[in-house]
Amino acid sequence: MKMTIKWMDKYLEEYMLIILSGFLVIMIFAQVFMRYIFDAPISWSEEIARFVFVWFIYVGVSAGVKYNRHLGVDAFKLLFKKKGETLLGIIANVLFLIFAVLITYHGIKILGNVSRSSAALQIPFFWVYLAPVIGMFLTAIRLIQNITIQIKAL
Repeated sequence: MKMTIKWMDKYLEEYMLIILSGFLVIMIFAQVFMRYIFDAPISWSEEIARFVFVWFIYVGVSAGVKYNRHLGVDAFKLLFKKKGETLLGIIANVLFLIFAVLITYHGIKILGNVSRSSAALQIPFFWVYLAPVIGMFLTAIRLIQNITIQIKAL
């Protein structure tokens, strides 16, 4: 169990992003190939590509937080020394954590009300609306990890 959690902590977002991006590239390539070579487009490929892209974005937010690669404004941080910079980072991460928890909470509430299915594939929209819930939950975990590291650095 401990090994599984360690593996997930280290690789979960990366493997999810590799799988999602590989699937996305294959689907878009197949659509372009079928449309321009055989003049027979795949009717459902654009829909599945859009859904996979939504998942890719939300898992990517978590990966960005994990590696501290999300957007930030550096100009304000330059006014402070190391401890002030760390304190600003903690404040920013706490605010981001509040946002991630709110999105997760309200996303779970919305999941209970989703009853429609997609047009081409008849995939329940539940699976699309699950992306922000999972993505922001993973983001919240990564933010808690970052805040813990920052507090120890003070």
